[in-house]
Amino acid sequence: MKNARILIVEDEAIIAEDLKMAINNIGFNVVGHATNARVAIEKALEFEPDLIIMDIVLKGQMNGIDASYKIHEKRNIPIIFLTAYSDLDLIEKAKTIKPYAYLVKPFQERQLLASIEMALDRKQMEIALQKSEAQKQAILDGSPDMIMLVDLDMHVLWANRTALDMNPDVIGMTCYKAYTNMDKICEGCPCLKTISTGQTRMGVKYQSTLAGIKGESYWENIGVPIKDNEGRLNNIIIIARNITDRKLSEEALRESEEFSTSLLINSPNPIVVINPDTFIRYINPAVEQLTGFSKSELIGRKAPYPWWTEETVQNPGMNNKNIRNRVNRFEQTFRNKNGGQFVVEITSTPVKRSGAVRYYLENWIDITHNQHIE
Repeated sequence: MKNARILIVEDEAIIAEDLKMAINNIGFNVVGHATNARVAIEKALEFEPDLIIMDIVLKGQMNGIDASYKIHEKRNIPIIFLTAYSDLDLIEKAKTIKPYAYLVKPFQERQLLASIEMALDRKQMEIALQKSEAQKQAILDGSPDMIMLVDLDMHVLWANRTALDMNPDVIGMTCYKAYTNMDKICEGCPCLKTISTGQTRMGVKYQSTLAGIKGESYWENIGVPIKDNEGRLNNIIIIARNITDRKLSEEALRESEEFSTSLLINSPNPIVVINPDTFIRYINPAVEQLTGFSKSELIGRKAPYPWWTEETVQNPGMNNKNIRNRVNRFEQTFRNKNGGQFVVEITSTPVKRSGAVRYYLENWIDITHNQHIE
């Protein structure tokens, strides 16, 4: 990182001048010089340098370590400590600051260059990592799913925004205590299988009560194993998706289909469902009763159908697309399996999806008796 801006904090004038010359020689810029901790703090906040070279031992009430603490409270600026071999006790104390490097006096220019480049490179990597972590956090927090990292005892180590919104105190708690207020892991939890197998497992769970959720709910839970380099299981990622709306919709659809099927089966009128290519996809028991043909004889058949008469076969209007593309009501004479004829009034309704006809629903009414009376 050429042209980096560096603040020097050194109370010995000769060493400070040597530092300044060396820094300029290797292509960096000195933005300021402080001789004590108080001025160092002020200039660090004012100039916001890319790097600070700080002598550990400074004159005054505060040393370089104290100044670094104060600076880090306000700014995340990398610091290289300038030390002497006699400063061993202070060096040990300086470890709590986590300096980017140490430079031992008297220093060589190549050592100075290596320390500066190492500190600046580390800072760039930290910035990139922080950016990456922030992006990952934003993605995870943007998910409507609950996402948590737990240990093998199910204690929550990290949680995304959705999980925290449901229980802000979840960190450190077991997931089952945090959300169900139970003292044992939920029955059927896929994480148990993840722990025993070391593999991703999924399951659907009904919850009568759950923190942050009003009423009953259904959840799709996924346990994802996190392993170390030797393949040992360390943690588990839990992904919990609220599928209540989907389950209720599926249940409503199932009930609707059962109801519709019941109506078709129990309808006294014959009902035939025919694909656009004339393939018979469904008949109800009333069709079998009227025609004498069984379901196995009719399902899958294409026109001409066994109940058609010669007149029906020769009638081109039956397959006219313009006629078949709208609701039609017409009469037809058919024959049953024994050869007897019967007359039906047919209401043919095209059932469409996305503008295309998916099938025709034909409702027959037997009017043979009416025809005989006339």
